[in-house]
Amino acid sequence: MLVRGEVLAQAPPGARTLTLPYSLDPGAGSEPALARVDVEELYAFGRPELETIEVARDLYISDGTAGALLRIAGADNRLHPEVDLRLAAPFVEHALEPPLGALRRTAFVRVLRAGDPLYVFGRASIEQDSAGLVRSGYREAALMAVFDAQAAPLQIFDETESGRLRAWHGLPWYRKLSVLVLNR
Repeated sequence: MLVRGEVLAQAPPGARTLTLPYSLDPGAGSEPALARVDVEELYAFGRPELETIEVARDLYISDGTAGALLRIAGADNRLHPEVDLRLAAPFVEHALEPPLGALRRTAFVRVLRAGDPLYVFGRASIEQDSAGLVRSGYREAALMAVFDAQAAPLQIFDETESGRLRAWHGLPWYRKLSVLVLNR
């Protein structure tokens, strides 16, 4: 199932606040719900080292008509390993203290906050809505879609990455082949 919605500011019960590694500043705006931090260390005569840290909390998304719960937080506020996070939004660069022998250490931070659009692809289950996001009749219990990373793998895209995927899938097969041959 593919679902598009905006991240809601309301956090599910039991969701912890998100803190970025290395005490990085998430920037102006609401509290982050998802973040990807790429830390690059440059050395004089060696390859740069790259460390990717993805942090998340459980969150709600809504498209205005219904809501969904995303259970994507793993241990220690890290993103669950079964979640493929693809963020192509612009990053914010932070200079960090380089370790001994490194010339420079830089953190590149991409953050999704309340109000940001989000695409989720994966298997959903239906549960009763305890948060009151979904409207229902007075006799039926309100139900909502729940995407749980422990139950099945998920893919999460931001708006920019979704546009790139649509552009790629819109190409005819011979264009894709020429791109693959040129870039091998």
